[in-house]
Amino acid sequence: MQKFQLRLGLTPMWTGVRGSDYATIKYDSEGRQLWVALYNGPGNGNDIAAAIFVDSKGYIYVTGGSAAVGTPERDYATIKYDSEGNEVWVARYDGPAHQDDMAFALTVDAEGHVYVTGGGYGVDTGFDCATIKYDPEGNELWAARYNGPGNRHDTAWALALDAKGNVYVTGDSWGDGSWQDYATIKYDREGNEVWVARYDGPSHQIDAASAIALDAQGNVYVTGSSSGLASLDYTTIKYSQK
Repeated sequence: MQKFQLRLGLTPMWTGVRGSDYATIKYDSEGRQLWVALYNGPGNGNDIAAAIFVDSKGYIYVTGGSAAVGTPERDYATIKYDSEGNEVWVARYDGPAHQDDMAFALTVDAEGHVYVTGGGYGVDTGFDCATIKYDPEGNELWAARYNGPGNRHDTAWALALDAKGNVYVTGDSWGDGSWQDYATIKYDREGNEVWVARYDGPSHQIDAASAIALDAQGNVYVTGSSSGLASLDYTTIKYSQK
């Protein structure tokens, strides 16, 4: 049986010969299971959920990677469930190279728009950051991709929104002459890239951001790990909008 090893330490739920399915569970306040919602993608292969969000109306959103039809490669698969665990919609994203795509982070704004980010293969660009915005009905509004200067492996691991609808993602990206760097990107509400901030640590080796937050003044904070002169260190950066 094939096994998977993902950066986030995700463990697939095996359901027999068809591979793994998304498995979303609701418990009550006493820890009693209320329902289980399984998702088996159209490829009938390995489907691995990586992130979850619950909105103010009790809808549940999950995203990750799901096997495509006729190939072992995965697509983003984002699902909305109602409070009873009934599937409302599924939105899938297959990148331009039609190879492996995997979402790692998800959030929802006050209007019900859904944002997911992660990475997937582009055409002649390697593995790129890919951020998607969906409307409340699961229709894709835009897809924004980022290929770093190294033209190799770029993955977004976290995202955040501000009050104006701007989207911020962060992760790791190969540099030009360096290894992996932090890469933090701001998009406007239409998916246009506003700026990119990169951080290359003192040893110019492996730097990978894994979380992002914003304050009321619009300052952006990212954190992760960075290769110091002796080993990997916590590294936290604050960016202003100016």
